Amino acid sequence: MDKFEAYKLLHSQSPIEVGDTVRILRRFEIGEMGCPIGFSNGAMEKFIGLEGKVVRNDYDVFSVIAEGHDSPWNWPFFCLELIEKAKKEEEDPQCVKDAAEMLRFSLEMTFEELTQEVANLKKRALAEEVTFNDFLFSKAMILARLVDNLPFSDNTCPFCLQNTNENGIRKCAACNYGKEKKICTDNNSSFRKILDKQHDLSEAIRSDYPINTEEDDD
Repeated sequence: MDKFEAYKLLHSQSPIEVGDTVRILRRFEIGEMGCPIGFSNGAMEKFIGLEGKVVRNDYDVFSVIAEGHDSPWNWPFFCLELIEKAKKEEEDPQCVKDAAEMLRFSLEMTFEELTQEVANLKKRALAEEVTFNDFLFSKAMILARLVDNLPFSDNTCPFCLQNTNENGIRKCAACNYGKEKKICTDNNSSFRKILDKQHDLSEAIRSDYPINTEEDDD
């Protein structure tokens, strides 16, 4: 294991999470202990010694908004001291009820539309208007749409519902799911990985399932 891999492992084992209060301890050098970022002398020196709130955990660094400042700056775990853990919000049972209702509605709408498409395909098949590959192509499009419409939207998530205010502004930094799995908008979050796999599966069904009937150019 080289120092960069060791750094990633140590970062993943840090007790610091999004929402925690930390103290910024010192400057650092790019590559120090495998750190992937560098220290900006002119801009970051003023934050040393200040406390701040962790707002993101992405790309193996913590983004911290220091007290008295508005913008986050990235710091490696070894430059931060944990001062106070973020308080876990109590779960609102109504958010679960609302998410369950939206999940039911979304699935019902999707299955209603796709069931009609299957019925139309069956009608064509009974009329002997469908070849083997016509059927596979139609089936692939239906399955791909099913994958595309899997209900991962924020209105089916109780965590999103609980952390969205009356103006529709979401407080992701306060999300208990985000603290555990990383905020959903982060590129390496669990949610982003699921969406990427959903997209890959949809594309694979569309492109690889039917037989390619296009003739090669002479």
